Amino acid sequence: MLIRPIGKIDEDVNFGLLLKHVSDSKTFAEKVTFDMAKISDINSCGVREWLFFMERLQSSVPCEFLMVNELFIEQANIVPNLLGKAGTKVANFSAPYFCENCNTTIVKTIKVQDVKIQGTSFSFPSFNCEKCKKPLQFDALEEEYANFLKHSSGKTG
Repeated sequence: MLIRPIGKIDEDVNFGLLLKHVSDSKTFAEKVTFDMAKISDINSCGVREWLFFMERLQSSVPCEFLMVNELFIEQANIVPNLLGKAGTKVANFSAPYFCENCNTTIVKTIKVQDVKIQGTSFSFPSFNCEKCKKPLQFDALEEEYANFLKHSSGKTG
């Protein structure tokens, strides 16, 4: 089952209905895959509700993330269980890059498998600007931005 939430995750979102639908015998999923690319905002109440939802969901069905956007990564770096329990797979994520020549921020989609990990260091793939063809610079601190990868790999220590 693929779930693509869109918009805000806040105190008004009713994950109980979604949980009921996922666990309904007619629609029971063997695995739930989330695409979090279209999340535009998440507040503290939304974080709490999402955490409760993921805990209940993962007690009955395995989950994974097909795509995680920058906003969700920022929150997951603060609250790792936003991506479920340790070891929950993340396939792709959005990352900020900057072209110094064009003075433009560009968001790139990265496959987790393309991130090089050496000890506690992370190295993100290189890209060139589509306009001027100059190399893009990663526009965040790699180790901090990639913190969520430790949780999704199950290596939280």
